[in-house]
Amino acid sequence: MSQMIVFGWIIVVGLTALAANAKNRSALEGVLVGLFFPVLGLVIYLIIKPAPEKSSSIKKGLLVNSSGERACPSCSEFVKMQASKCKHCGSDLTPITDAEAKAAHDAVYGPMRSHRTILVLLLGIAVVAFGYFNQH
Repeated sequence: MSQMIVFGWIIVVGLTALAANAKNRSALEGVLVGLFFPVLGLVIYLIIKPAPEKSSSIKKGLLVNSSGERACPSCSEFVKMQASKCKHCGSDLTPITDAEAKAAHDAVYGPMRSHRTILVLLLGIAVVAFGYFNQH
């Protein structure tokens, strides 16, 4: 029985590291959280939003929220994506097209989709393995 607990703990630690990596966070951070807070850490990493600041492939100010607003690169206040001047600090902005906004969104959230599939598959395998070993 104690072997099953250790096996389950290791699976949850691995899943937590994978979930952290999928959310643009450090896998080592996920391992440490998984070691000390196994199930809670996994749930937290499944719920939180990805860290867009670690995605260097997009230019600052291109990530648009669901309201059609983006953060001004100068003052970080939200302005409409079509704005050519920030209403808060007055800096000049380049309007963003829908295609640019979609590309930036895909650059940040796209990798999470593939990791989600792997995460669900590993979680399913862990549940089946736990059920099998718990019966014997």
